[in-house]
Amino acid sequence: MTIIAILVTFFGLLMADERGKLTANIVNQLVSVLALVVATVLLCYQFGTLRGVFVFLGVASVLGTLLTLFRAKLINNSVHSS
Repeated sequence: MTIIAILVTFFGLLMADERGKLTANIVNQLVSVLALVVATVLLCYQFGTLRGVFVFLGVASVLGTLLTLFRAKLINNSVHSS
């Protein structure tokens, strides 16, 4: 269940992201919020309420950081190759 929650969190982060900014598309924002709430509930069910929320925050932080670094790496590679 933890792996499913991690994948749903990653999906939620991708839906909220639009080239490094929060998306302006309302449908994407709603899907993102729904996915992140589902991930939080899954982790709360598995770890307990308070610990599950903190695990979710940690997972979302790590995935968000990796997504940001990966995007920066792609942008730097495309700038230098041009």
